[in-house]
This record gives sequence, structure tokens and C-alpha cells, in this order.
Amino acid sequence: MPAETEPSSPDPTLDILVPRTTWRATAVAVVAVGVLVLAGVVGAGSRVSLATGGGSSSLLPDRRVELTTDVVASGWPGLTLAELTPPVGARLVHVWAVPASEVPSGDLGQRSVVGVAEASGLPDSLPVRLAPGQHYQLVTLLEITDCAAYAVSGEGQGWVVDPAPDPHAAVAHLRTALGTRADVPLLASMWTADDLAQYSSCPAAP
Repeated sequence: MPAETEPSSPDPTLDILVPRTTWRATAVAVVAVGVLVLAGVVGAGSRVSLATGGGSSSLLPDRRVELTTDVVASGWPGLTLAELTPPVGARLVHVWAVPASEVPSGDLGQRSVVGVAEASGLPDSLPVRLAPGQHYQLVTLLEITDCAAYAVSGEGQGWVVDPAPDPHAAVAHLRTALGTRADVPLLASMWTADDLAQYSSCPAAP
């Protein structure tokens, strides 16, 4: 009768060839996917764009300039308007981000929009958070400090949007919840020296 043999023990060196999933590896994979999804959502959607409404500009007789620009914050979780660089030859006095729903409809004039901003009780300084999907009237009050620098050459007054830096455009400096930043030029007002001499206290060009 053949002798009974004991079952052979598995080779422990083969254990390293068997794939294993640990809870730590699973957790790391889930977190990594979540971070990628979040980065994709924020990177693709969080931005400020100029709405189709454009903007307007008014010159006051004391060298002040009132600007309004229609802006909308797109994507999650919105943006913070951290700073605003005024155009060359001007300094920033006040800025309000007024929800468009609070601005009366109809052609009420620039002064009415500024009056709404002043009476809104909203902060007139930065930073201010722009909620996602919300349309705003960005109401800015400037003071001309250098008439020659603020004026543009050419005839007539109009509005331009140029992706290149424009010294006659205010620039909005934005920050996302993740700390990323973006600089967005606003509509540039093209007031000439003749305009400034006629409608403000700026002297005529020599």
C-alpha cells in the first residue's frame, strides 16, 4: 500500500503575483477621479464673459466717468471680482456689481443705473463674489487724472472689445474658488480729446 503524502504547501513566492485591491488603493482612485472631474468642471465653466447687452459711458462735468458693463459669471462655483484696473489716465472711485434683475428695464439713462447702484445698499468696493449664471450690471465710477492720456485719437466715440491689452479699457481681475486667476478686459470707451473738452472739465488739447 503506497504511503500517503501530505499536500504540498503553496509557494509563498507566488503570492506577489496575485493582484490584490486594498481599501487604500480604492480610496485613492476615487479621490483622484473626483479631483479630475472637479477640475474639469471648474476649468471649463468658471469664467466671466461679456453679455450681448454691451455697455455705456457718460462723461460728467467734474472729470468723472460713469461706466456700465453687462457681465455674467458662468460655471461653478462662480468667481470673485478681486480687483479692477482702471484705464490709463483715470483712477477707480467706486464699483458696484448690481444684479440685472434689480436694474429697471427700459432706456432710463446711465444716471438712473448709477442711482440704482447707489441706492442698492450693495458694497461699492472690491472684492465681490459673482454668483454662477447671474447677470450683472458692473457699474464703475472713474475720475480722470490725465486728460491727454485718457483721450483716444480719431474721430467720434464708440466701443471696442479687443483681446489684446487696451490701455483705454478697464481690466477685471478674477479669482476662482481654487485660486486660479484670470484677467478680463471690459469694453473700452473711446472718448476723444474734443469729447473730453466739450462734456467734461478737461481742457481742450493745445
